[in-house]
Amino acid sequence: MKKISFITSVLVALFFAVTSFAASVTLTWDRNQEPDIAGYKISYGTSSDQYASSITVNDTATQPVQTSYIIDNLQEGATYYFVIKAFDLAGQEGPFSDEVSVYIQSTFAIGGLSISQIFNNLSSGTYRLTVMADNTYQVEPLGNSPPVVSISANSLEVIEGETVTVMASASDPESDPLTYSWYVDGALDFSGNDSGSWADLSVGNHSVYCIVDDGQGNEVQSNTVSVALLQGPHISVPEILTLNATYGDATADGSIAVTNSGNGDMDWTVSTTSGMLSLSPNSGTNSGNVGITADLTGLDSGDYYGDVVISSPDADNSPQTVPVMVSISDIANNVASIDLKSGSKQYLSITDANQTGLDLATDFTIEAWIKLETLPSTTGIHYTILSKDDPTNSRGYGFILRYNDPGEAVANSPLVYFLDSSGNLTSLGCDTALTQTGIWYHLAVTVDISVPSAKFYIDTVLKSTLYHSTAATTINNSSSPFSIGARINNSTPERFFYGLIDGIRVWNDIRTSTEISDNYNSELVGNEANLVGYWEFNYSLLDKTPNNNDLTISNGSAVFVPLD
Repeated sequence: MKKISFITSVLVALFFAVTSFAASVTLTWDRNQEPDIAGYKISYGTSSDQYASSITVNDTATQPVQTSYIIDNLQEGATYYFVIKAFDLAGQEGPFSDEVSVYIQSTFAIGGLSISQIFNNLSSGTYRLTVMADNTYQVEPLGNSPPVVSISANSLEVIEGETVTVMASASDPESDPLTYSWYVDGALDFSGNDSGSWADLSVGNHSVYCIVDDGQGNEVQSNTVSVALLQGPHISVPEILTLNATYGDATADGSIAVTNSGNGDMDWTVSTTSGMLSLSPNSGTNSGNVGITADLTGLDSGDYYGDVVISSPDADNSPQTVPVMVSISDIANNVASIDLKSGSKQYLSITDANQTGLDLATDFTIEAWIKLETLPSTTGIHYTILSKDDPTNSRGYGFILRYNDPGEAVANSPLVYFLDSSGNLTSLGCDTALTQTGIWYHLAVTVDISVPSAKFYIDTVLKSTLYHSTAATTINNSSSPFSIGARINNSTPERFFYGLIDGIRVWNDIRTSTEISDNYNSELVGNEANLVGYWEFNYSLLDKTPNNNDLTISNGSAVFVPLD
C-alpha cells in the first residue's frame, strides 16, 4: 500500500482584525514530495487533539497545490491547535503533521479590559472612546441615527367597498423598536405597525403617508401615496319608460337600458309587480337591455302605470325603480280617401295568390264610403265598388252601382251578385237610387247565402231587403284578382268607378243593423272578429287587418284627397 509522508514543518503567523475584535492566522508548510499530491486538510480547535473545524485546500488536480492558508475570525484570548495532512489524487490521506498552537492575545488592553469587553457593556448606538495617558478611558455617546422608511407604491386605485392597504418598509441602524403613525389627507388616523388599512374611505382622491419614530428622538416621514378610491358598481337606468299604443293593439313593447356606470362587475336582476308587464331577460351582468312588453288585453284608451325594479347586490345604489307608463290613444280619425278620377281607368287590386280571406264562401257584409264624380246613368256603365269576379274565366262576387240597364228598374242603385258553387248567378239590387254627386254616401250590404237574401243600407238606414228564388250553399271560389274600382274580365279591367272611395270593409259574417250604425263613422282597429279586409286609404293602400291584403294601383300613381 502506498504511504504519504509527513508534512515536515508548519509555520504560524498571527494577524488581528481590529474592527471586529478578532484575529487571523496564516499557516505555511513544506510541500510533500509525492508527484500526485492533490491537496491538504487543515484541522483545528481550541483543545489539543480535539479539532472541531476542518478546511480542505486545493482538492483538484488542475490547480497548483497550495502550501499556505489564512484562517479568519479567531477570537481573542483563546489558544488554537492546528494539524495538517496531505491527500493524493486517488483520495488517499497521509498522517497528521505535528500539532502546532498559537495564543491569540487581545489587541488592546485599556484599564485591564479589551476593546470588545468595553463595547459589549454598551447598548446599541454610536460612541466616542477616549484613552487617557494613564491608560484609563472615557466612552461618550455621539447620538442615535434616524431610521430609514419608504413606501414602494406611489399611487393606488381601489374600487369602493374594497380595503385600502399600504405597507411601509423601515430599518433602523441601531435596531431600535419603531412606531408607525399613519396619516390620511394630512390628519393623523392611527398609530400602529408597518401596515395601514382603511375600509371606510370616501370615493375620491386621498393622500396617505406614515411617520416612523425610533423612540430616540428621531421621526422620519415616508413618501406620500396617492390613493384614488373609485366609485363601485352603480346602476344607471332611465327615469321613466313610456310605451305608446293605439286602442285595439294587443301589446306595447319597449326596453330599459341597464348600465353599470361605476367600476367593477355588477350582477343585476329585474322584477315587476305589475300584472300587465312581462320582462326579458330578467337578469344580466354590467350592462344590457331588458325588453318590456305590456299586455293590453281588455284595456281602454288612457294611461296605465307599472314599475320595473332593478336590483344588484354589488351596486351602491340598489335597488332602482323605473316607472313604466303605457299610453293607449284613441284610433286616429280618417283623414283621406282614394280618388279614382273619371277617365283615369285607375283601379286597385291584389292577386288571388297573394290575398288571404277574400274568397268569401258563405254569408258576408260589404261596407264602403263613396262620393260620385258622375252618376252611372250618365256614363252608361256600371260602377264597380269591389269585385272578385272574372265573367269570362272564373266568376265570384261583386258589389256595384248600376246604370239604367234595360230590365233594371232603378238606375244608380247598389247591386250585389255572386255565383254559387252550383253555377247559379244570383243578383240582388237595391230599389233606392243615389241621386247626387259630390256628397258622401255610406253603403252597406249583408248577404245571407242560405236564403239567399240581401239587405241594403244607405247611410245606416235599411232601404231594401231582397230575396232570390234559387237557394245556394256556398259562393264559387274564384281565381280572379280582388279589385276595387274596376272588374277584371279575362285580364282586362272594365266597369271603372269614377269618384272617391274610402273605408272599404269586407266581413265574412252578417253584420246587424246596430253593428253597422254603431261603427260606420268610426275607425276600426283591424283585428275585429270576422273582418277579413279593411282599407282606410289614409295616404296608404295597406290593409289594416292581420291578413295584410295590401293593394296595388294600376294606370298611374295613387291620388289621395283629404276628407272634407
